[in-house]
Amino acid sequence: MEQDISIYMKNVSLSYEKAILTNINLEIKKGEFVYLIGKTGAGKSTLLRAIYADIPIESGEGEVCGFNLKNINKRNIPLLRRKLGIVFQDMQLLNDRNVFNNLAFVLRATGNKDKNLIRTRVMESLELVGLQDKADAFPYNLSEGEMQRIVLARAMVNKPELIIADEPTGNLDPITSEEIVKLLLKLNKENQTTILMATHDYLIISDFRNRVISCENGKIIE
Repeated sequence: MEQDISIYMKNVSLSYEKAILTNINLEIKKGEFVYLIGKTGAGKSTLLRAIYADIPIESGEGEVCGFNLKNINKRNIPLLRRKLGIVFQDMQLLNDRNVFNNLAFVLRATGNKDKNLIRTRVMESLELVGLQDKADAFPYNLSEGEMQRIVLARAMVNKPELIIADEPTGNLDPITSEEIVKLLLKLNKENQTTILMATHDYLIISDFRNRVISCENGKIIE
């Protein structure tokens, strides 16, 4: 696979729960911003799960950030995920620890033990989303918009090559949704971070135009 490709799939088949995708051919270059659309249950989350190696590809060829998805072993999955930032639909913040330690947890989980590096990375990420003053706050004391920005900061803390965002604006009001997308666009432009964003928000797609791929009838369509 070429060096400048973040996601590559050729004739890939996937299934998870009731969603089945077949004959996926997809190429996303480093530094691209791509929207992933499709009805609920069409397979968007299935595709994203395959990209971060949560489910296996059943046939075909797949590579993400230099890792072969077909024969990746469990030991290498954390190494792949160091190159990824994942923004989950349901946020998945840990309520038993403050914002700083939510972000630090990601760094420790991927093998970082240097306390100074952890502190620097966490504060840099919080500054990028404008919430450096919330480091000591607990998630349950934040607004939904603030929590989503913290989730975005957590996704960025490892300085990933690729950010996978699963419906990051799904539960937000239009103004906060726009702020989140602007942050993703800024990250994409300034850091050349590849962004793959699953969304139902066609207003966002219309206002901030980029490449769109769609899950339809078990296929991925440009």
